[in-house]
Amino acid sequence: MIEEQLDELYDYERPNRYEVFRQKNAPETVNSLYGEVTREGVESVIKNFESVFSDQKTVFYDAGSGYGSMVLHVAMRCPIKQAKGVEYVPERVDSANSKIEKYQYKSAMSPLFVQADFTSSEYDMSDATIVYFDNTCVFRDDVCQTLWDKLPEGCIFLTRQPWMPASESERREGFVSGTTYAADYMMAVYVKGEDR
Repeated sequence: MIEEQLDELYDYERPNRYEVFRQKNAPETVNSLYGEVTREGVESVIKNFESVFSDQKTVFYDAGSGYGSMVLHVAMRCPIKQAKGVEYVPERVDSANSKIEKYQYKSAMSPLFVQADFTSSEYDMSDATIVYFDNTCVFRDDVCQTLWDKLPEGCIFLTRQPWMPASESERREGFVSGTTYAADYMMAVYVKGEDR
C-alpha cells in the first residue's frame, strides 16, 4: 500500500523549476526558484539515517517544504512521531495541506504543514530531531546560522550545500543524493552540539 501511495504522490506534473512567486504585499520582490524533491532522493535520505527514521521519538522537519512531497513521503514510510513542513508561500502550504487526508501514515501523528518564516524568532523548532534544508533562493550563511541557532542539541541538520557552523567537530561525513530533479550532489550533514 505504501508503494501505491508514493506512486500517486509523485505522479503529477512537476512545477516549472522557475516558478515565479511575488509576495502580495511586495510585488516588486525577486522571483522564487522552486526545485521539487525526488522520490529516490527522499529514499536516500531515509536510508542514510535509517536509525533516526525508525525511532518513534523522531520529529522530522523540512524547512522550505514547498508542496509537501518530502514530508508526506517520510510520514508514509517511517514510524516516527511526526513529519512537519514549514513553507513561506501560502499557496504551497495550501496545496500540501490538501493532500494530508488522501494517505495513510506510519508516523504516530499526521503530517503538519505551517505557513511561516522558519528564520523568524517566533517559529519554534525545539522538538526537531532531524531537519532538511535545501532552498535555492535563501541558501545563505546568515539563514543557515539562524536556522542552526534554533535547533536543539543533538539535532541532525542536512543541507544541499556545505555551510560551516561554529564548530568543525559538528560536521559529519556527507552522502551523495539526487534529492531534486536538478542533479545529484553531496548532502552536508551536521549534528548540533556533538563533538566527534
